[in-house]
Amino acid sequence: TASKLRRASQQLQAARIWEQPGLSDAQKLALCDALDLGPDPSLDAVGAFFLATRGGAAALGWGERMGGLDSGMDADFLVVDVRRSDPLGEVPKDPASALARLIYRSDPLMVRQTFVRGRRCFHREG
Repeated sequence: TASKLRRASQQLQAARIWEQPGLSDAQKLALCDALDLGPDPSLDAVGAFFLATRGGAAALGWGERMGGLDSGMDADFLVVDVRRSDPLGEVPKDPASALARLIYRSDPLMVRQTFVRGRRCFHREG
């Protein structure tokens, strides 16, 4: 698990480099290479979700209280209707497809409820 955490931290560092304005792709690749982060910081949807939850919290040293939905954790999360991401309103057949839709085809109307620290602070009817 230590190697997974180290790799997740490296991917997070690489993703931050790719977000930097003012650097060319060549400069970003060179910086990733110099830091031994690998030339391709891209992630699939499952990897991105991990970094946004447990992996990100662990990389920041907050894994004991954030990053999951376990009892006693500070949980901020959304309840969504993933059917809104498909023109025909179909439900994805597997979790990876559902995550990809949430990341790449999101729609604000997908959000049905919002929870902050486990308490509901928004609810949309319908």
